[in-house]
Amino acid sequence: MMEKMKDKITAKIKNIMNMEFLSNNPIHAANFSFYDLSLLPIGIVFMGFRHFIQNAVIYGLLISILAFATGQSYVCNFGFENKYFSCSHTIDIYVTFFLFRLLIVAVFLRNWYKAAICGEKISFKNMLTITFQDWKVLIYILIVLLFLILPFISVIILSYRDPNPNWIIESIFFAFVSIGMWLPFVALRFCGLFSYAFNDKKCPSFKTIWQYTSGNMLKIIMSTFIVCVFNILLFFYFNSLIDKIIEYDTTISVIISEFLYNILFLLMVLIFSGISFVHGEALSHWDIKEQTSKVD
Repeated sequence: MMEKMKDKITAKIKNIMNMEFLSNNPIHAANFSFYDLSLLPIGIVFMGFRHFIQNAVIYGLLISILAFATGQSYVCNFGFENKYFSCSHTIDIYVTFFLFRLLIVAVFLRNWYKAAICGEKISFKNMLTITFQDWKVLIYILIVLLFLILPFISVIILSYRDPNPNWIIESIFFAFVSIGMWLPFVALRFCGLFSYAFNDKKCPSFKTIWQYTSGNMLKIIMSTFIVCVFNILLFFYFNSLIDKIIEYDTTISVIISEFLYNILFLLMVLIFSGISFVHGEALSHWDIKEQTSKVD
């Protein structure tokens, strides 16, 4: 039974590399599988775990070096500093570290996608090369992060303002600011677009995506929630392991902790990205079936 389930997951994962919309014919809503949306983002990673390890070791090391060089290492959260490691709390250095780390993440995702999904062999030289596609992926990541922080921005704006005595103005203001609280949930319907940053295929229109995902909002939200819960549990489990290593309070333990933390960080990013890969596969698979039925 487990072997049969493994073959099924493998077949679905292989379909992910065939993402393409075949025509602009009239579109009806797709029927997404809650099972696929919930489990395949995790299955994608662990079915190709060898590719993850090969890439994560390189890019985890690069992020670790960057973190120590800018004073933004994980151990700074525990107040650990010595003559070898220092911690910086200036905003400009943090922003620099944040953007460079995202660029490394973009290169990591691109190379993992080429190796695990497309089956390409990635040379060490290509792993250290930044391409135009990496900048494209970085822009997509920044857009995703913008949507993720919208609820926090809305809460901050509503918390640190004086209410307007005019109820009409106050109602309009609240309605406008509260958009940031529900917009990220609507944006989940378009997360499949992120997968197009990793290939040269033409992105479908927002209208097309909206029509495809009609009636699947609850499935998309709940499946994303399950993936988030899995990532949270994964973080706390491995974070407790890293904390025990830090307790040795030595330079070697700090280096090992930082490296393992960045491996964990890349794993969590990859699982979240898997949501987009699965959405893209679900959309294109339905489109292929729809077009075939029309031909018959």
